[in-house]
Amino acid sequence: MNNKQNFYIFALFANFIFISIIFCGCSNDKTKITVTGLKYTEVIEGTGTSAFKGNTVIINYIGTLPGGKEFDNTYKTGIPLEFKVGSDVIIKGLNEGILGMKPGGKRKLIIPPDLGYGPEGSGAKIQGNTFLLFDVELLEVK
Repeated sequence: MNNKQNFYIFALFANFIFISIIFCGCSNDKTKITVTGLKYTEVIEGTGTSAFKGNTVIINYIGTLPGGKEFDNTYKTGIPLEFKVGSDVIIKGLNEGILGMKPGGKRKLIIPPDLGYGPEGSGAKIQGNTFLLFDVELLEVK
């Protein structure tokens, strides 16, 4: 293996350990793991119509990296994100993470690399094979 492969293996392992530590002893009946590896915790269950594939939704979110560094925040920009659930406009993990949410609901998501930006990462902010942490609030389902 070359140095780049060693780095990616180390980064993946470090992310796994960090995420394991975050949830060690913190699981409750509101924390779920999907078959794809997405982990989410229902913080507040909203009311009204649930978000499903094909719906247009409006969300606010804070995206952070393991270690707490924030990489995006719609609360700070004042511009919530509007998208069609299931579209490729956003990462797979965020699409999956809002399924079944209701307006006013809030979730914490831990998105594994293959549902995020994969081995490529995203620019200088997000390295390859990085877990992503999102605090998501569903504002509206259209």
